[in-house]
Amino acid sequence: MRATLNRVSLVTEIDVPHLPPDPRYFTHLHSFNTQISRVIFHEATHYWQQLSQTFMLMVAAEDWGRLQRFRDGGDAEAAGPLNSILRRPHPNFGYSANDLAESASRYWDILNVGPHNLVESDLATGVVMDDETRDLYDRASFAGLFRSSDDGFSQLTVEIAMRISGGSYALPYLNLLAKLGDRYDPQAMALFPLLAHWALQTPEPVIFYERFAELAGRKVARWSKWQHRLGRLMGRRVLFRDLEKMQDLYYLQLSPLMSKAVTKAGYKMYTGGEFLRYSTQRIHTIQAGSKSITVMNMPTYDSLAGHPVYAWASRWQEEFGRAAMREGRGDDLRNLFRNPDDSATLVADRLLALPGGPEGRALLIEYLQPPIHRFSDDRTWFTGVDPNNDNNLAIAQECMAIHNAWEEFRKVRRGY
Repeated sequence: MRATLNRVSLVTEIDVPHLPPDPRYFTHLHSFNTQISRVIFHEATHYWQQLSQTFMLMVAAEDWGRLQRFRDGGDAEAAGPLNSILRRPHPNFGYSANDLAESASRYWDILNVGPHNLVESDLATGVVMDDETRDLYDRASFAGLFRSSDDGFSQLTVEIAMRISGGSYALPYLNLLAKLGDRYDPQAMALFPLLAHWALQTPEPVIFYERFAELAGRKVARWSKWQHRLGRLMGRRVLFRDLEKMQDLYYLQLSPLMSKAVTKAGYKMYTGGEFLRYSTQRIHTIQAGSKSITVMNMPTYDSLAGHPVYAWASRWQEEFGRAAMREGRGDDLRNLFRNPDDSATLVADRLLALPGGPEGRALLIEYLQPPIHRFSDDRTWFTGVDPNNDNNLAIAQECMAIHNAWEEFRKVRRGY
């Protein structure tokens, strides 16, 4: 089944006939219409990436600029340099920024559908394991690790499910395992989605991901005082709530380290929420005391100014952060800033980086559902907007108008 999020219009397209909307597609992936739920949730993770990862927003802005110039009577321009970085595999590491984003979404598929369910589903569709993955699978099966009676999983079963995706999608996770080494490789489960998220907030995601993996490996190895906390992840089976606690802690402890590494490389690191706010308002520089910092060191980048759907999503993302603060999801981050809205931005970023956890996902579904799903028969869900609200209906119409304009642009560009 094919599905894709269009980053220019934020419309999710699903290649099946229309289905009745149901919140269980987002909340009960392992038990409700699993094949469809898996696809819908997978594309939802891409939507949350799109709002929270600066590089993805920059690619969308590049395409929005191309579409705007086409609408103004210009040519259907070829894809720009950011699209090239998105798609082109890095010569040293063998995968692209898009592969990194897909790998992160695969990770959340695994944790929410269950490694056992996902592996069995992939094998049923004819996926063939390589010899190393087959050996790991046989060992896990013999040890009784592939069970579905609770929400537990293990580092080994997650690794198998990541490996079975194959090709370049598997490389980011496998490279992290290699950098952590045998003693600390169970930490890959906790670290991977955060490192991928932070890397996709930089102008060179693959390069920074590999650098972040090295830094995280060194840091974890020095945290001997944390070993009693890490013990749960070293065991054969892990519960989601334990993993969530570790990831919240890692976000707090590691994000300054990663930001410093980006600064040393000559860039400024922004959360997607910050960048989205700047971009929709056409702000290219930010005043920091007496200094003026150029956003991403790219003063000529296309902005998302004039894009009604991204502006709408930016407002909802800010409200999402405030709601999370009200519900106590950011108590450990509350005192990091004098301005409560700055704390709320960081809380929103952490929840968007970790969308698979049950508590955070409930808030995401309430405040940041993808706006529109379009099916193969051209019928739609207005999941992220309320069609009975005049303003939201206008956004839904803008969404589809931009989507149709982008389709026309692509036809002209292709020549058929």
